[in-house]
Amino acid sequence: MLDKPKAILAYTLSFTKHEWNFEDYPVRIRKQKGVENSNHVYSAQIIHWWVVGGLGPNKKAALEELKRNFVSVCSNRKEMPRPGTSVPIEFASTRKTNEIPQYLISDFLEHILGFSKQDQKLVFISDESSLWDFTSERDLHFYYKKISERYEINVSQCEGAKVCEILKLINEK
Repeated sequence: MLDKPKAILAYTLSFTKHEWNFEDYPVRIRKQKGVENSNHVYSAQIIHWWVVGGLGPNKKAALEELKRNFVSVCSNRKEMPRPGTSVPIEFASTRKTNEIPQYLISDFLEHILGFSKQDQKLVFISDESSLWDFTSERDLHFYYKKISERYEINVSQCEGAKVCEILKLINEK
């Protein structure tokens, strides 16, 4: 596997500059198995930085999405990790989410997001989780309609479609 040599080379070269950009990070692009009939045939990742990835119907599209996601993630970081190093996964706070009754979260996960009771054990909802995290569609109309029908509330104006804020509005109603 070429991941380790790519990471070592990127790490070594990183000492030649003080600031790094996307091109300085080692990237892996793979064809995914079992998704031949989707728009996510290829996966692109920054080696050792597992939360930054991109998907696409071809290598170029996956790499372009990876670059967009890289820019987005980096805009929220105080400092950049050195290329080639392992970047630990950081979880957002759940302080606000923990204030929402668990029965409401469970109901939302089942009836809006489609997770069975069993699968809900695998879902992590933070204060920053968004409906966008659960779809590859271009809009959220489908979710807004389901929420309106189930809870009789319009949440389409919630900034960033944050699940915590949506649940808070539902709970207050």
